[in-house]
Amino acid sequence: QFIHEGLSHIGGNTVAALLYGSVFECYHPLGHVVFLMVYESSVLFGALGHSLLWPYKGLIGCSPGVYGLTGSGWALMIVHWNLMDPMSSLTLFISLSIQMIGDLIFYFFLYNSNLGYSSHFFGFCTGFTLTLFLSVFSLEWDRKNLWKFVLGGLGGAAMVLEMVYLFVSFFHSWPPSPYKTALARNNENTGCCSQLLRLTVTTNHSISQLRDSTYCDG
Repeated sequence: QFIHEGLSHIGGNTVAALLYGSVFECYHPLGHVVFLMVYESSVLFGALGHSLLWPYKGLIGCSPGVYGLTGSGWALMIVHWNLMDPMSSLTLFISLSIQMIGDLIFYFFLYNSNLGYSSHFFGFCTGFTLTLFLSVFSLEWDRKNLWKFVLGGLGGAAMVLEMVYLFVSFFHSWPPSPYKTALARNNENTGCCSQLLRLTVTTNHSISQLRDSTYCDG
């Protein structure tokens, strides 16, 4: 999260983190505690999600943490909208909406393979669900707040499911098999090489032992 690709990359992430982080400091009852937990958790789970979906694609920057803060912004407006003045809530809503619409446009119409979309998604989900759950601890018990407690419980359950999915998937499927490695290289000999490598994984024989039993000459 401390390595970035140029000044524009680190500058954009820094400005976004300052803007959304200041919202927590001003309006969330737990302030900097929620900010730190959400930010670091989003970086962690965003990176895990990216590693699972794109195991051969590097990831730099703190974008998962920033997207975690955007998810938290939405959760904050839902649970603690009454703590915000009208102008601040409107400004936050507009900025979050613009970012979300912009991300959707870039993903579906202006796709850039250099961006870690999967890390952004998992970071956003982490920030949203974790903030819903943590917000419960700042509420006073009241029938009027019952729906907030229910929503916080659902957020906590969703957060646990996300953690279990990411950790189980990571430890179950990492590192990728040699067969997947061959497919990822995507060269003209991929078909032949992947056939041999797949057989070495399933039969525990060496490539030289299996070469004569296939149509591969390389």
